[in-house]
Amino acid sequence: MKNRRETRDKFIQIIYRFFLLSKTQIESIQEVLDGFQVSLDENESKILISLIENIYSYIEKIKPKLDLKWSWERISPIHKSILICGVHEIIEIKNIKAVVIDASLDLSRVYAPSIDPKFLNPILDSF
Repeated sequence: MKNRRETRDKFIQIIYRFFLLSKTQIESIQEVLDGFQVSLDENESKILISLIENIYSYIEKIKPKLDLKWSWERISPIHKSILICGVHEIIEIKNIKAVVIDASLDLSRVYAPSIDPKFLNPILDSF
């Protein structure tokens, strides 16, 4: 797999589009297969398709771990995307949790600099 940061960026872009444009799983998978907006190698495509196929399962795993001050609906689409990609990395790819959390916080600072990403840490750490 290429540079992990580059791959995370690509995955987040596709998942973000899923939330922002209310895409269906099938539409998002088709975008991956068509190479729409991002260029993926075969391995990245397989991983991203698996992530998209399991997106609702990840959401259901994340929801109970949200602090009482947060609801899934209150979280921005970019943070939803970062959380889902992080949970996928921890559960399915078996990447080191601390590395995934650090990368997720960095991505949040890049994509949403005006929002404090601290709330991501305990959620991802619980997986």
